[in-house]
Amino acid sequence: MTDAFTDRDYHKVAPVPDTGRPSIYELRQPERDWYAYLFEHYVSLPTGSRVLDAGCGPGGYLPAARDVAGATATLVGLDLAIGRLEFIDRTVASRVGGDVTALPFPDATFDVVLAMHMLYHVPYIPDAVAEVHRVLRPGGALYAFTNSDRAQEELTDLYLRHGGGGAAAMGDEKFSNETGGPLLRTSFDDVELLELRDSELVVPDAECVVDEFERLRYTLEPGLRPGATWPALIEGARRDARATIERDGAFRISECHGLFTARRP
Repeated sequence: MTDAFTDRDYHKVAPVPDTGRPSIYELRQPERDWYAYLFEHYVSLPTGSRVLDAGCGPGGYLPAARDVAGATATLVGLDLAIGRLEFIDRTVASRVGGDVTALPFPDATFDVVLAMHMLYHVPYIPDAVAEVHRVLRPGGALYAFTNSDRAQEELTDLYLRHGGGGAAAMGDEKFSNETGGPLLRTSFDDVELLELRDSELVVPDAECVVDEFERLRYTLEPGLRPGATWPALIEGARRDARATIERDGAFRISECHGLFTARRP
């Protein structure tokens, strides 16, 4: 396959050297497998249901979805970056390259559509919401997972303090806990938000914080203030994170996730 979009073009991911250090997301307390946790507690996947994971990337949610929906369920992973679909086990889900704003499925195809940390990538979100509504069966549900604008405020503070020109570069404000409801209501009348605030990232090594900034460099560096430089931002973030760790034992990063449920009558 040939990638229609690269990670750098479409996903909030950029390659960084393999340092052997953990990602900040591997340092979450309490430890949590979000994939299994959401399906166990909040996302309803009836046995044998038809499920679309829209914007699935490499399909991280699909094995957990299969475990819940069972062997008789029909699972489909869809993504624009079709090279990422190669990571999906064909025994878990079928793979479709496509655009969430022009879904290649008939009306009323799916019982559940998942949009997990992806709607903020869409250029015009109401188009995607309308398409999801179209392919849902009556009684079906969209589950859209995102973050609050206030999530990871500690990283945002480092970015702004050392040259960042605006908080938007750090966040997902296009579709967040605060902005997602009105966007979903462009097609759905029944929309609910569940906020999840019971975890944080507890980082004992300042270099893990630096690694996260380097991972996001392609989106953060263009947002620097005039005269600010990337090396200066990195050194400032490293210095402040080290000082916090020396004082408090860890650099703690707050989390605030949001799970929207939008139901079709």
